[in-house]
Amino acid sequence: MVVVGPGIVVVVLVVVVVVVVVVVVVVVVVVAWSSPVFYEASQILIRPERNYGMLVFTIVISIIWAVLAVLVTSLSNILRMILKKP
Repeated sequence: MVVVGPGIVVVVLVVVVVVVVVVVVVVVVVVAWSSPVFYEASQILIRPERNYGMLVFTIVISIIWAVLAVLVTSLSNILRMILKKP
């Protein structure tokens, strides 16, 4: 039997809580991001005579958000690597 100190238990609990929070945030962001696209596409399916402008606008905004998310993630990884070097 392995005996661990209370410090290890606290660290493990903190890591688990952080992972759960990150997963919940990612799910909320993905749902919030895809909802307008699905709504606009469904409106065009319901009323085909409707203008496609809002759907195109929503898709363009979604692409911009995705690119910004990749850039921010990449920048944070680069900064973390730079700050770790002695």
